Amino acid sequence: MVGMNQNSYMDHENERMDLILFSDSRKKKKKIPFNSGKICFFMIKNLSISSSLIPDKQRGSVESQVFYLTNRVLRLTQHLQLHAKDYSSQRGLWKILGKRKQLLVYLYKRDKLRYDDLIGRLGIRGLKTR
Repeated sequence: MVGMNQNSYMDHENERMDLILFSDSRKKKKKIPFNSGKICFFMIKNLSISSSLIPDKQRGSVESQVFYLTNRVLRLTQHLQLHAKDYSSQRGLWKILGKRKQLLVYLYKRDKLRYDDLIGRLGIRGLKTR
């Protein structure tokens, strides 16, 4: 290569090979050793909130629905950090957030104590008040 140092050319080729190996390994489920100095992106599959927050007898309650939607929001947010141009997932995220907001508004109007308790346990931001 003209005007390019041979070592920098080889470093660039090695990085390219690492990326190819990484993309191939995701399809074939092989493990690649972690190379210090190189950035590897991965997705956390089991990112969720503990299900012990909702008792078994309340699986259809507003709290359990908000809990389930919050888990889905966390998983989709993690997915979108890796795949920023996945517009169908973005649309799904907005729909989930709208549904969760509707449920939180309903709970806020019905029982503010349960609403405050749920917001505190899940660690999500409350509704905007005017």
